[in-house]
Amino acid sequence: MSFEVKNYQDLNKEQRELFRSSLIGLSESNHFMRNGHAMAYFQEYHGPSFANRSVILYRNATPVMMIPAFCKKGELNFAGQATNIVSFLDLDNRYKLTRTFLKMLKKHFTSSNVVALLVSEPILLQATFASVKKLLPAYIASVNLELQDATLFNNIRKSYKPLLNWGSRSLDTKIIDCSNIDYAEFEEFKNLHFKSSGRKTRSDVSWDLQFELIKKDKAFLVSAKLNSDLVSGCYIMHDEKTAFYGVAASDRNLMSDKHALNHYPLYLGIKTAKEKGCKKFLLGDVTHTAELKSNSIAFFKIGFATDIKIEEHMTVVFGGDD
Repeated sequence: MSFEVKNYQDLNKEQRELFRSSLIGLSESNHFMRNGHAMAYFQEYHGPSFANRSVILYRNATPVMMIPAFCKKGELNFAGQATNIVSFLDLDNRYKLTRTFLKMLKKHFTSSNVVALLVSEPILLQATFASVKKLLPAYIASVNLELQDATLFNNIRKSYKPLLNWGSRSLDTKIIDCSNIDYAEFEEFKNLHFKSSGRKTRSDVSWDLQFELIKKDKAFLVSAKLNSDLVSGCYIMHDEKTAFYGVAASDRNLMSDKHALNHYPLYLGIKTAKEKGCKKFLLGDVTHTAELKSNSIAFFKIGFATDIKIEEHMTVVFGGDD
């Protein structure tokens, strides 16, 4: 039985096609954040220093394990966030090959240290314990879409209920997805984001790629108008099982007048993701930080969450002087 570790970026065209047709490759192509269209968006957003630096373990020329990575040289993470080991092996083989994979990674990265940011799991922590430089908790909020609608609504923070009722009565909302997509409506959201940010935060190409994700049924937009003006929007990426709260924008002048513009669009986005068959709606990291704005956003997200789980994120160094 032969094993080999390869970098995705080093695969030739034929090897990439073979990888994409594998079980892991098919899973990645359908992932809400790691499909080809999403990767193109992240590439434009982060710039040329970022690349697909995923590492793959082959057993007898078949991909059996992978660490998805989109990051700078000398790193293993996904767009700055913790990544994980992907495989479809049974439990015994996963234990056995995780150790094999990690041992081979130490030899694979020989030219310099590679700093990996990984979601910890017991076998991974045990196998890399001597190389772990940092282990920190992260609090990840989500909505369990397998719950009944009434349960989802009742779980929302009590003080948000009147705000949702106001939004339902006062806002003219629309779900923009692959069935009714209109670039002019998407461009309204783009311009609202520019206005609320106070500046152009990223390129037009990155926005075009997000529009492409809607066209490919990998994202949708919740738009909300007040007196015919777009005042709030919520952009959500998704696959068949998971939705992810991506980009939101609201009219800051109206928000300063105490209009609750972003509560109902998010709630409608959660309901729409459930209608599309998703089982989970990821709200993202709500870990307390030293930044007031981040904590305010986290507090807002927690108001909608049904679940908060603790993920331990581990920093591991491979190669070099490891």
